[in-house]
Amino acid sequence: MPHTVWSMIATTPWWIYLVFFCAIRISFLITKPRVLNIKPFYMASLPLFVFAILACYFLPPSKQAWLISLPLLMGGSLFGFIRSKWHGIKAIANKPQLLFPGSKFMFIIVVGLFIARQYFAFYSSRSVFDWMQAYGHDILLPLYAFSIGIILSQLFYFRHLIQYGPYATQDDLKGTT
Repeated sequence: MPHTVWSMIATTPWWIYLVFFCAIRISFLITKPRVLNIKPFYMASLPLFVFAILACYFLPPSKQAWLISLPLLMGGSLFGFIRSKWHGIKAIANKPQLLFPGSKFMFIIVVGLFIARQYFAFYSSRSVFDWMQAYGHDILLPLYAFSIGIILSQLFYFRHLIQYGPYATQDDLKGTT
C-alpha cells in the first residue's frame, strides 16, 4: 500500500492517466455550447444495457439488490428528467439536433471522480477489482438501474424537445461547436 502521494502516483497504471486526460479534455469541451445530433445518444446508451445484462449473468445479484433497483430506476428517471429540464437544452427546428448550453458540471464530476478513485486507492489495501468481486453483486444492479433510469428519461425528454420544442433561435446558435 502506498504511503505517500508520490508513491501513489508512481504505482498508478499509465492508462489511468490516459483515461483521466481524455475525460478532462471531453469534459472541458462540454463547458462550451454545442449542437449535437440525437442519434448517437441511442447508440451510446446501448453498452450500459449490455453491461447490465452481463453483470446480472456473471455476478447474480441478491434479492435485496433487486428490491433496491426498482426505486433507484424511478429515482434515476426523475433525476435525469429534472437535470435535462433545468439544463436549458433546446431543439433545433426541423432537425434531430439539440443545442446544449455550456456547463461546468461534468468537468467538476470528472475531476471529483478521479480524486475519489485516488483517495480510495491510497487508503485501501484492496484494489477496485477486489472490491467489486466482494461487493459488486449487490452494488452493480442498483447502480445500473439508476444509470439506465437517467439515460432513458433523458432520451424521452430529448425526443419530446425535438417534437414540441422549445426551439433554439439563430442568436442561440451563434458561437456553438
